[in-house]
Amino acid sequence: MIGKLLQLPALVSARDWYNSLQSREKQLVTVAASVLIVLMLYLLIWSPLVGGLHAGRLGLKTAQSNLAWMKQAQKKVQALKATSGNSTKTLGGKSILSVVESTRGANQIPAFKRIEPEGNNGVRVWVDNAPFDKLILWIGRLERRYGVSVSDIIVDKQKEPGMVNVKLIMAGQPS
Repeated sequence: MIGKLLQLPALVSARDWYNSLQSREKQLVTVAASVLIVLMLYLLIWSPLVGGLHAGRLGLKTAQSNLAWMKQAQKKVQALKATSGNSTKTLGGKSILSVVESTRGANQIPAFKRIEPEGNNGVRVWVDNAPFDKLILWIGRLERRYGVSVSDIIVDKQKEPGMVNVKLIMAGQPS
């Protein structure tokens, strides 16, 4: 096989050219070819291999750092879950009707058009011409302070920007 390779016309003409050179020229071509071979080995094999190894090590360090951060964050989340799970918010012995009505005015929600009980611990509320932003803040406060959640809401916008008509169904945690 090597014999057939050496018989290729390009190699035969290169060998003939090399043999026709003077001794010093042959030395110069041999040194130049050696340098070229070493340079190609470095650029095509060694450099990509070392670069990939370095990138892999850097990626491993980053992944280990991310894993350590995630484990630390997991501990914080578990601690927060444990502390928040024990503080269930309730209506504090009041009826949901009285809580909803008593917090309305302090949150600048207009008088209810209609309010009626819904089941054992729920309420239906109709409000006309309420400022949307204040209504959302009020609902959020009811949830944070009393554990009142909205199970259904219908919002109709009014001609005046920011004003809405709302129908809510809310439920609270019994005390």
